[in-house]
Amino acid sequence: GWVKWHGVQDSRVCRVRWSVTQVTHPHWFVFLFNDTATTEIYTLSLHDALPISGGSSGGAAAALASGLCTLASGSDGGGSIRIPASFCGVFGIKPSQGRVPRFGGYGRPAANQFSQSGPLSRTVADAAMFLQVLAGNDPRDPTSLRQDAPDFSAGLTKGVKGLRIAWSADLGYAGVDPEVARIAGEAAQVFQELGAVVEEPQLVIEDPFNAFWDAFATAAYTSYGDRKSVV
Repeated sequence: GWVKWHGVQDSRVCRVRWSVTQVTHPHWFVFLFNDTATTEIYTLSLHDALPISGGSSGGAAAALASGLCTLASGSDGGGSIRIPASFCGVFGIKPSQGRVPRFGGYGRPAANQFSQSGPLSRTVADAAMFLQVLAGNDPRDPTSLRQDAPDFSAGLTKGVKGLRIAWSADLGYAGVDPEVARIAGEAAQVFQELGAVVEEPQLVIEDPFNAFWDAFATAAYTSYGDRKSVV
C-alpha cells in the first residue's frame, strides 16, 4: 500500500521543513480538491458553514486557521493550496512552475508537471518569507528555474495602483454558481477601488480537463506504473 513506500532522498521542501519548527504538512494521499484520506479521516473547516476544509492540503490549512502552527507547506496542481486556503480563511499561493523544485516530492523524479509546492500562512508577509526559503534551483530537478528567486517581500507595501488585472468568473467554459460568481466578482472589484485596472476579457475556450487528465495520467503511470496498488 501507499504507506509502505518510503522516499530515499528528501526534496528541498522537506529539508526546509525539517529545519524549521511549527511547520505542518498532511501526509495522507489525497486528490481532487477534498481532504478525504486513505484512512477515512476527514478534516473540518473552522467555519461552521463549511463541512470540509478543502483539499488536498486541507489538514495544513485547518491547522493554520486553528493556531496549531505558524507556517505550512502544501502542493497545488489545480487548486490544492488555494482551495483550502479559501475555505479556511488563510493565505496560500501556487508558485510559478519551477520556482520550487519538485525532486523528491510528487513523482519519480517528477510525475506531476502541473503541481507546485508552496506556502500557506495566516498573513501574506509570512507566506512571502516562507516562499523565499522554499524557492531556488535544485540540480536534481531539470525543471527547476536556474535564476535566483526575486525578493518576494519587496513589493508588499507598494499597493496595486496601476497594475492591469484580468478577471474571469468562468474562464470561458466552467459552470460557476451565480452566488460564487457574484462574491468573487465583488472581490475582484476591490482591486479596482485600490487603483488597479481590472478588465474582464470575454474568453471562449474548450473545457481543458480531458486533455489535462490524459497528460496527468500518462505522467503518473510513467513514474508509478510499477506500483500496482496505485491502479
